[in-house]
Amino acid sequence: MTIETIAEPNLDYELINMFDVGMAVVDLKLDILFINNKAIDMLGLPDAFCKKGVNFREIITWHAQVGEYGPGDKDQQILERLNYFVPGKSYKIVRKRPNGTVLQIVGNPTTSGGFAITYSDITHLEEAKDYLQSLNLELVEQVKVKNDALEQENNIRNVVMENTHHGISLFDRDLKLVICNKRFTSLLDFPENLSKPGTPIEDLFRYNAERGEYGPMPSEELLVQSVEQRVNLAKKFEAHKFRRETPSGRTLEVIGTPVEGGFVTNYTDVTDLVALQKSERETSDKLSGFLETSPVGVGISRIDDGKIWLFSALLSRKRCRPPSNLLICMVSDNFT
Repeated sequence: MTIETIAEPNLDYELINMFDVGMAVVDLKLDILFINNKAIDMLGLPDAFCKKGVNFREIITWHAQVGEYGPGDKDQQILERLNYFVPGKSYKIVRKRPNGTVLQIVGNPTTSGGFAITYSDITHLEEAKDYLQSLNLELVEQVKVKNDALEQENNIRNVVMENTHHGISLFDRDLKLVICNKRFTSLLDFPENLSKPGTPIEDLFRYNAERGEYGPMPSEELLVQSVEQRVNLAKKFEAHKFRRETPSGRTLEVIGTPVEGGFVTNYTDVTDLVALQKSERETSDKLSGFLETSPVGVGISRIDDGKIWLFSALLSRKRCRPPSNLLICMVSDNFT
């Protein structure tokens, strides 16, 4: 199901459909005004629900009937979820789907009485929740939704843009800024004057170069060359993905995707995730060192499937395999 079944196709909606976050907007009666492809995939919705005007109660009822909310009284499950939609109040829940996916669902009230809802796949974060409890979806701004159809559509787009923890920017074929959200300027620490539509990308590159984002620039000539190099690279409109560490120590994951008429770039703060991965590598290295120097043969296997995770050289010489139903198996030279 594509977004064209919900709204007239244009560059802004194509941008929204590129997000790695599920998004939906409902009105006061819980009728769906907008839902993107990511939300449709995350919720496992059939085509019948993927269109403007479907009431969100129908989706909740269908989910209860097919077992999405687990065992229990279906009517009670439906009522509990409808009670989330209290006018003027935000809500945030974490739900594990039957397929194992863990979703964080955040609903923010709009000024018209409806809700802007975001869906984030936090499965990998749940597995590391002891390290990432502080990593939450940041909710930015609630915008007014006007009665006029055209203005309402523009406001819906703004609600979606400002209710994601990703920084988003869209540049046209002339490399001029079309739209960005506040998270974009916050993550990249840009002043407000650089977030205005029509701002050349060259101005953003120069601002970064002048404050040392691209390394030391001992002369104006080198600074100009650095900016031109990046502008020429941007003119290729090639897809790209990389991580960049800012002078403040923040690590950003940058994903650029060409679209018709320009390109959209997503910026995500992965500082906590990078720190977690580093900690896990250090822990694994320490454990490996312990196994290799231990006078006792040690093997560690996973309880769920019996696959061996780590084992020492001594255990290998003994030709022993850790039992599939044990986490740790030990063998010594004195074992007979």
